[in-house]
Amino acid sequence: MNRQLFRTALILNMFLLCTARMAAAQDWPQWRGRNQDGISRETGWDPNTLKNESRILWRADAGQGHSGVAIQEGLIYTQGSRFTEKNGDTAYEETVICLDAGTGEMIWDYAYPAEPMAHAGPRATPAISGDRVYTLGSEGHLFCFNRKTGAVLWQKDLVAENLSGTCKWGFSASPVIEGDALLLNVGSAGLALNAESGELIWKSGIPSWGLPSPVLCDIGGRRAMLLNTEYTLYAVSVSDGKQLWSYRWPYGDADPLLIGDRVYLFGGKPGNARCRALVNLRDGSQAAMWEQRRMNVAFQSPVYRDGCVYGLAWDKKNHHLYCFDIEGGKLRWEKKLDDWAGMSMAGEYLILLEAGGDLVIAEANPQGYSEVSRAAVLDMNRESSDDQPLTCWTAPVLCGGKIYVRNTYGEIACVDVRR
Repeated sequence: MNRQLFRTALILNMFLLCTARMAAAQDWPQWRGRNQDGISRETGWDPNTLKNESRILWRADAGQGHSGVAIQEGLIYTQGSRFTEKNGDTAYEETVICLDAGTGEMIWDYAYPAEPMAHAGPRATPAISGDRVYTLGSEGHLFCFNRKTGAVLWQKDLVAENLSGTCKWGFSASPVIEGDALLLNVGSAGLALNAESGELIWKSGIPSWGLPSPVLCDIGGRRAMLLNTEYTLYAVSVSDGKQLWSYRWPYGDADPLLIGDRVYLFGGKPGNARCRALVNLRDGSQAAMWEQRRMNVAFQSPVYRDGCVYGLAWDKKNHHLYCFDIEGGKLRWEKKLDDWAGMSMAGEYLILLEAGGDLVIAEANPQGYSEVSRAAVLDMNRESSDDQPLTCWTAPVLCGGKIYVRNTYGEIACVDVRR
């Protein structure tokens, strides 16, 4: 090969590598993104876009539920539920859908029978790995699909196959892929299945778990995951399910937040102690503890930036967005909200989906709450009930210069925020 051809080939390879890295950076393959922290690394978007108008590219109906979106190579995956008429009878089913990320066009969908419960619909977000997508329904129906065609490659009924007990509030923890293992929070030490075949790798013997998803980490040179259950945080080896350490904790519905070599926890509910704690990742020892009488973090997982945590909490019927120091526990500021909101982060900005259907961009600034732009993006003018509330609990996702939002009744909107 002569020098000119070599130079051309080198430039082409560098271009392809950069293109591949850019595409990967714009994917959002699982709950809370590629890094499991709720933060988008995108820079080519404009936080001021919503000042003038909300540029909604498309809307779609995903069916009732709380599942977030997973995105890869221009395709979106999420879950929902619906009532249908079959042979003159009304039937309830949960669904998995794949949409074109640019147009909202349905690529494929798959439905399976289920039973409705309070706050009906799937809670977990799909997980993508290679040419496969994995989903977990509210009753424990686990599927592996070909992500492009929707063909079912394997499936499990976790309860019927004695892989898990039932879950009072519905299976809510999203599946996580690590190597060849599909990891689930359906036991105090979790459950691991072979991602290729669905065969059991290891199973916890204690039927107690919580709503949070597994959070991957490294402990003592070993790949591990953190599982926040109803009363205990567990650190578990991914390869064999061996418990590395545990930390007793009063109540944990939010994902543990991994910050360097520390784990940040949120706990408590009305009537119980409410507090925050930092735990050392290496051994589960307590590094710090703060009481916060007015704070109850439920299922919305906070985000972290430059020494401060931003999150959502409630006390009785009051809901707040807050910011406080991670080391000293000092509350920097709080802002009252009408209800729960979904939240994520991109760079120095918070992305909020408020209960009224407004998408809000605000500064992640420890000096105080500062709103940048806002627009109404979802229709919240419909009847709801205590069992089936019309809310915006699902975290918004910024991916490819677009923000994807949904409400509990399944309306999805794609908002263009490109520069």
